Amino acid sequence: MELRQLRCFIAVADALHFGHAAQQLDMLPSALGRHIRLLEESLNVRLFVRSTRSVARPQAVGRREENRG
Repeated sequence: MELRQLRCFIAVADALHFGHAAQQLDMLPSALGRHIRLLEESLNVRLFVRSTRSVARPQAVGRREENRG
């Protein structure tokens, strides 16, 4: 796990859009996706439910955030 991967995760979690998050981080969406995939592999957990048209956080992740706030 690298700090860059965590920054990518935070950007995608905030934007819920790989293109917007990549633009915010000044990187290509494909590179951003690679960082997210590597982070998911290192943690052995799926951080986002994604398709070609949408990105969402799994319900378990969303619940944890609600409990914190």
